[in-house]
Amino acid sequence: MAWIYRGNVNLPQADRDNNAMEIYNFFNAQGWAIESIAAMAGNIDVESTVNPQRVNTNSGAQGLTQWLGNRRTMMIDYITNTLGYSSWDNGDGQIRYILHEEQAPSSTEGWLKRGGYDRTFSQFATNSENDSLEDLAYMWQMCYERVSIGVPVPVRYRRTQYYYQLFGGGPGPGPGTVPKWLLYKAGRRKKIVNCTIHV
Repeated sequence: MAWIYRGNVNLPQADRDNNAMEIYNFFNAQGWAIESIAAMAGNIDVESTVNPQRVNTNSGAQGLTQWLGNRRTMMIDYITNTLGYSSWDNGDGQIRYILHEEQAPSSTEGWLKRGGYDRTFSQFATNSENDSLEDLAYMWQMCYERVSIGVPVPVRYRRTQYYYQLFGGGPGPGPGTVPKWLLYKAGRRKKIVNCTIHV
């Protein structure tokens, strides 16, 4: 498998799946949790349709996560000068830059605790606190993408669920969570008797 490049366009789902598997294979080998990779991929899908060549002609944001401003400058410099790729729009270069941001001594490049989330980038990556898929999706939105603080964007969670299943995580929610539909049904029935949830 290899990255699919089609220029500055919205990729069809099959191409997104292909590129998302490139992301999964790389970060899985780095020890990231499947739930965390899915949360990142779900957000990347919304940002760029998993297209490393995506450029927002209005804002100037570029790449998988739509880096902007100083972060875009640092991304381009790292990919072309530090890694030696011929162009910033290389998919492998961009995911290596995300990993660089996790391992950087300062979180100023990428991760910023905000939106009520106090996890570090490394805690997110390994899901060391056993956060739900939904929390991980919004954590990436708030702390990495820095989008609309305090306003979760539901499509990011839906796309996270999609990629969680694509990566082999199955149809269920993340570990340690109770599906919202079950809570709703429980509320309507007023009580649950001898309910045990196994994970």
